[in-house]
Amino acid sequence: MNNSCLQDVKDFFENNSNSEIILKQEKIHASEYRAEIRITFVVETIYQISLNAFFLHLILLLSRILTNLRRNWDTKEDQKLREWKHNTTLLDQKAKEYQLKLSRLERQYDAMNIEGGGLRFQDLKNKEEQVEALEHLVKDKAKKLKTYQ
Repeated sequence: MNNSCLQDVKDFFENNSNSEIILKQEKIHASEYRAEIRITFVVETIYQISLNAFFLHLILLLSRILTNLRRNWDTKEDQKLREWKHNTTLLDQKAKEYQLKLSRLERQYDAMNIEGGGLRFQDLKNKEEQVEALEHLVKDKAKKLKTYQ
């Protein structure tokens, strides 16, 4: 029975406590019916108290579980934070290392004076043509030498 029905019955009997109530289907005295209702009311009250105690215990248990989950989550987040800090430190070290390497390469490039004098492709091409002409001359002379032999 729900509480509102019990309350309605209880109110009805409190308002009509002096008279004897006869139910239509069964002829029971009001005092007997009140006693039955009171027993039911007591049982329902005990049941409600038990449920309240159970739910209180359940809430406390869920609260502990939630606290443990939060602690575990905080531990994992702290671990991730330490990893990120470590990775940031490593990245900073690599950035400094690459910056030093870049400055060294820039100094080497400047020392080669490529910007000022260029790579001298024309000089290299002229030298290559001279080498080819000399190779051609050597081949011709080798052929002439074979004819004399």
